Amino acid sequence: QELLVTFDTIIGEAALITSIDAVFIVQVDGEPIWNHKKESRFLELKELLN
Repeated sequence: QELLVTFDTIIGEAALITSIDAVFIVQVDGEPIWNHKKESRFLELKELLN
């Protein structure tokens, strides 16, 4: 919800897709921009602006 409220004028749609192995990946237009397993930490909202 914080993502949608913070970027309400930028984000047209957001989807949460479940997985068995707790993968957290952020994609923009189908392209991955963040992978929790590769980075070993969660993404900060301010990092989405970069």
